[in-house]
Amino acid sequence: MKGLAELRTDPNAGFRGVFDGNNKTITTFFAEPGLFGIVGTGAVIKNLTISMSSWDSRFMAFGYGMIGATVENVTVNVKGDGITDIPTDKVSGLLTSIGAYGNTFKNLTINASNTNVDTLFGNCKYGYSYPTGAVNTFENCTVNIKSLIGLVCTDNANKTVLTALNLDGITVKVDRLFRIKSHILRASTFRIKYFSAPNPTIRAISSASSCVKPSSLPNS
Repeated sequence: MKGLAELRTDPNAGFRGVFDGNNKTITTFFAEPGLFGIVGTGAVIKNLTISMSSWDSRFMAFGYGMIGATVENVTVNVKGDGITDIPTDKVSGLLTSIGAYGNTFKNLTINASNTNVDTLFGNCKYGYSYPTGAVNTFENCTVNIKSLIGLVCTDNANKTVLTALNLDGITVKVDRLFRIKSHILRASTFRIKYFSAPNPTIRAISSASSCVKPSSLPNS
């Protein structure tokens, strides 16, 4: 029997059906393990608004992990102060809290203009890793957010993140980017690594809106 850590990264585990929200809204405090716990291959989540009454660290919307699913016509409204660092002692992430790949997102809107978010897809905890060529695809997706460190963390120990600003099909509008020591996250940056310090100083700087090129998730 597989343990919970293995199930979180198993594409054949968890919810694999069709969830049609019929254009309704779910409003609640989303703690672990999110709405579905684990989302696996073939799952479809559509026509739904999720209103998270408070988001902080591990309170993910969908679940721990999501592999091979389709999310379509979904709006996620977020409240709460949020977080401005990637934790290494627990899971964290807005949509999923460990990782996500092989998914298709169509007409996804995230409204978090007053909330600081570390990543959309998780912090790669529990030894989670991305296979070669792993991608998520986006079509007509918009993220309105107060601050965002990256799309996903690909190495929890080193706090390596893939920027959310260089992907085709998704527009990210942030109030703040981050300065990590002398390294500035810019729209042209593909991969940002948190160099040296376990708890690097992160300072808010500038703003940006970008929709540029598709990118693969690198191996962790």
